[in-house]
Amino acid sequence: AAPAPPIPFLTAQGNLGDDKSDAERVYAFELGYRAQLSDQGSVDVALFYNDHDKQMGANPNAKTFNDLGVYVERLKLLQDKEKADAYGAEVALNWIVNPSWTLGATYTYLDVDHQNNPPGEKREEPTHKINLSSKVNLPNNFQFDAFAYYVDSVPQQDLWSLPGGPADPPPMKLEDVDSYVRLDLRLGWNPREDVEFSLVGENLLESNHREWGTGIGDNDTVVPRAAYLKMTLKF
Repeated sequence: AAPAPPIPFLTAQGNLGDDKSDAERVYAFELGYRAQLSDQGSVDVALFYNDHDKQMGANPNAKTFNDLGVYVERLKLLQDKEKADAYGAEVALNWIVNPSWTLGATYTYLDVDHQNNPPGEKREEPTHKINLSSKVNLPNNFQFDAFAYYVDSVPQQDLWSLPGGPADPPPMKLEDVDSYVRLDLRLGWNPREDVEFSLVGENLLESNHREWGTGIGDNDTVVPRAAYLKMTLKF
């Protein structure tokens, strides 16, 4: 006779710390160049390399039954065993249109090579980023600033892709983090040199967007549309 199918168990997930872990170490190297194109414009170019050591990572290899044998506890052991090499470049342009109006543009390229990741853990970062800015000084000590951002997509952050035993749930197909465009606006007023009032609107193109996470809501970073008033007093 065919063997009976395994009894499905519920699975609980948790984290375990390691008191032997050390602080992360980073060795950062950067080479930059700045050129004044004219009285109105300048360009900055930077190349960088970062060597990351002793990064914290989750090793999902600890599985135990609870005392009653009803569910499986699948634990992530957090250890400082990971390494990463980050390479990149950044180009920034600034242009003074006139004494009251300044434009800026920045492009950033990032490539990260993660090493010693625990089996099943996958980490990615956005490769391309573009920032655009416009700053205008208006009459009567008002300012109007606009900032636009483009961030590249990030492949799925799958931290639980290990195939388990018959009592484990199947590996989850997690969502990618989509690329997004964000627009922020600011209206400022300085009634005097040491006082500033600002009305700021953030993420105005959509009600919210996800910048990080798995798509199942447990650790997602979701940025909502927001607006606020700000007062700054300098002394």
